Amino acid sequence: MQNAAFKSHDTTSLFRLVSNRAGPIFALSGPEASGTPLFCIHSVAGDIEGFDRLAAAIGPEQRFYGLHVTKTRMRPDCAASIEALAATYVAAIDAFAPTGPLVIAGFSCGAIVALEVAQRLRALGRDVPLLVALDGAPDNSGAALRRRDPRYLLALARNVPRWLAAQDAADWSVRGLSQRVVNRFVFAPGRAITTKDAGTAHLDSVSRLVDRPEWQAGQRAFIRAMFNAMQAYVPAPYDGRAILYETQAQPLTHLLQLARVWKALARDLEIVPLPGKHPSFFRGACTVGAVAAHLTPVLTELRHPAPLLRQVS
Repeated sequence: MQNAAFKSHDTTSLFRLVSNRAGPIFALSGPEASGTPLFCIHSVAGDIEGFDRLAAAIGPEQRFYGLHVTKTRMRPDCAASIEALAATYVAAIDAFAPTGPLVIAGFSCGAIVALEVAQRLRALGRDVPLLVALDGAPDNSGAALRRRDPRYLLALARNVPRWLAAQDAADWSVRGLSQRVVNRFVFAPGRAITTKDAGTAHLDSVSRLVDRPEWQAGQRAFIRAMFNAMQAYVPAPYDGRAILYETQAQPLTHLLQLARVWKALARDLEIVPLPGKHPSFFRGACTVGAVAAHLTPVLTELRHPAPLLRQVS
């Protein structure tokens, strides 16, 4: 059974409920869950919106915990670096589950933090049999193709049909699609492949994200700091087992290149293509269902005698 408090709140009240907790770990499974605990790390906004849908799709048998940014830590200094954020979560996870294996996961930029968390837990001697990247990868791997590389341009062209197929039904009018294309190439030139360099495009995309009306001032500052930390982080190769779940519909004007990056980082890597697109990852039943259909049997194989879990504060 899913956490009762989680089920009884809408997204807004849930954010307040979770962010007001003293610790970063929030249970998304009930006391009857078993197996190797899975800890999933938040995206750039610091919240765990959508994680409940994935936990429900995987099923009540799986221990599933979300790591979120508490209200007292929703400050830019708490996202000064990926390493510092990972150190906080390593300490929390190690105290919460001091024995037994651990599955570490992260969504979007949370996958970057998850990589560093898994590295540090393994360095402490903890057993991390699986690292799960949900549609995210580090920026500074050195593996991504440059935007003017012919292979990049060819892949960008091949992505257009997938991008079109992933648009919502309401966007399928000629006027609607035309407006979306204009918005990306004219009003958001930072995304265009020929107008700005990657650094300027990065700043432009951050500005558009943090200007969303639902973010409060403190959260906007945290998001900006998180993006800067992502840009500065240089990942080390990962020797453990990893799975990348990657949506196939890339943005229209640039490629995320997640598979290419993870292939350069992880020696034992499985790539699972998903329907849908990144912005609607948790809103699309097909996307979440595809993750659960593949991940559930993997987690079943990892089942282990229940480790000692301490009470969430």
